[in-house]
Amino acid sequence: MNDSPKSFSTSVTNDETELPELLTATTAVSEALKKIASHMLWIIIGILALVGAAMLIMSSGIHVEPPILHHVFRDIGIAIIVAAIITAVYETYARIRFELLLMTSFLGAVIADWSRQDIWNALKSQIIEKPVVRENFRVAVRLEHDSRVAQGQMVLKMQVSYNLRGLRSRSTTTKIEHFLDWHFKIKDQNLPCFSNVKVGGKKFTSTDPCFTTKGEFICSVNVPAKDRGAVSVSSSREEVVYFPGTHCFVLNEITKGLEICLNDIPEDITLFVTVRPHPDLKYRELKLTSGEDQIKVDDIVLFPGQIIELLFQPKQQDVVQPDTVV
Repeated sequence: MNDSPKSFSTSVTNDETELPELLTATTAVSEALKKIASHMLWIIIGILALVGAAMLIMSSGIHVEPPILHHVFRDIGIAIIVAAIITAVYETYARIRFELLLMTSFLGAVIADWSRQDIWNALKSQIIEKPVVRENFRVAVRLEHDSRVAQGQMVLKMQVSYNLRGLRSRSTTTKIEHFLDWHFKIKDQNLPCFSNVKVGGKKFTSTDPCFTTKGEFICSVNVPAKDRGAVSVSSSREEVVYFPGTHCFVLNEITKGLEICLNDIPEDITLFVTVRPHPDLKYRELKLTSGEDQIKVDDIVLFPGQIIELLFQPKQQDVVQPDTVV
């Protein structure tokens, strides 16, 4: 009998060496079983498809009179293959929907903890659940004196264009809504008004039912799936503005990319543009003579309810100091 510390040490070392190896093997087996379990449904679908294909092959090789077995095997094979296809489609749809609901529920719980549930519900309905986005949003501005309006008023002509792109994996139908400042309506002068509207290559005239009696243009349009193209939208309108005064263009969709151009303005009037609430786009003056006649920001993202404000005011003249007589 050998009770030396050396023998005891060697025995413990061997046990410690075997234990990690055993744990490693157990972990590997456990991970493999988890992967198999997570893909079990697809394995079953694959087996069903193979069985169905085998039944069809067997039915083609059976030639007896009457051909009852042939029809039985063929029908069973077709039924099994159809069942496999339906199961695969439903599993894909159910998994995507479950993940979406899980993500929404998680975000809802987090944001509700930060803020309130009613605010989160409004955020979902106004922003997250929007099916489309406006890209390359462009507004061209022209301000003119016009005999149809009263003193202290002017006519603002705007050309608005953008691309309407889908945010979903499949095509969707959405409403395009444009509004005039109808509270500035001039009787018997057809002001304000839309002079031209074009959606996806289709031109709309003023007699089209998409134009309402309260200065609205509402049109349903089918937007392609994400990354499958876009629908071009353009409109020309004439608005009535007070001078000095402001005109506010309110966005009702998510918008990516902004360009504001000044086409024409009387020499004695100055235009300042503000995009609220962006601090970098506050009271930016547009000038025709100096080449600073546009604002173009490609990476900006605007949300529904944000405002493009056009401020018109008299141009400040340089004060000439009289000569000093000595």
